[in-house]
Amino acid sequence: MAIDIGLAAVADGNNFSATYTYIQLDNPANATGTITQVQVYADISITGMRAGTFYNTGANTYKCRASAALGDAPADQVTTFPGLSIAVVAGDFIGGYHGTGYMELTVDATKSFIYVSGEFIDADDETTYSAPIGRHIALYGTGVEAGWTGTINLVVNPAKVNLIAKANIASINGI
Repeated sequence: MAIDIGLAAVADGNNFSATYTYIQLDNPANATGTITQVQVYADISITGMRAGTFYNTGANTYKCRASAALGDAPADQVTTFPGLSIAVVAGDFIGGYHGTGYMELTVDATKSFIYVSGEFIDADDETTYSAPIGRHIALYGTGVEAGWTGTINLVVNPAKVNLIAKANIASINGI
């Protein structure tokens, strides 16, 4: 199963300034695995873009699971950053940080977006964020589900072992 996290990176005419860490609480990760690609939409060119996965540790407190430096994104277009390896667990949220410029932001009362001043996007960074507000940041990730790979009886990456789907196999003979 392909992983997706966050909401589409689209233009809407609003923006969000730099030097904040932000998390989109809509469309959490649908599976555990690795985020391999992130898309952003910069309203005004951004530099120092980073993306990461976050999980709730209580009230409005969130902890960064993993992150990656993406680089810069030009204004007024979707920029795709491929070749990433950001760990994600089902239920995690996508978040970001950028040093300069403005990210595209949609005002939408049905969405939930949180933020905090400063950079809190290194693995294990944990802090308290704002109360959720009705916004949608232009940040979206896709990836691949974690799963066992290998060979059994000369079959490479079998879908099932002893009638158990490989996604449900914790170990075989203790391995």
